[in-house]
Amino acid sequence: MRDKRGAFIHNALTQNGLPYIWGGQSPVVGFDCSGFVVWLLQSVGYVITDHTAKQLSYIFESTRVHGTPKAGCIAFYGFGGEVSHCMVVTRVWNNGAIAVTGARGGGSDTTTIDVAEEKRAYVGTYVNYWPQNLIMICDPWG
Repeated sequence: MRDKRGAFIHNALTQNGLPYIWGGQSPVVGFDCSGFVVWLLQSVGYVITDHTAKQLSYIFESTRVHGTPKAGCIAFYGFGGEVSHCMVVTRVWNNGAIAVTGARGGGSDTTTIDVAEEKRAYVGTYVNYWPQNLIMICDPWG
């Protein structure tokens, strides 16, 4: 059996292509950014209820990574130091580049699959995503 970090990463990558749905918390409905992270944590036995990205940042702030993150960490993004988005680190290269996987591209009006398709809002994997707005990376397995 895989360790929890490995299963967390695997489960994240297998959701690529699912729609971004505001408030979504499952592969059946789709995900928003925090719903995706919470579902992944729950999928490997982490006891946590639904939270916003900002609330998740408070929960995991004590596990903040100072230095090179590992795959399986949670990356928090936002503006002016205020967290508004989160994704999962799914790969780290020796040169410091990171890949993150998560739900993005939608917003509070993205409530149906049709709107998600129109906005091209999906779960995806991105390299060096939104670096100017990266606030912190935390390691829930640390």
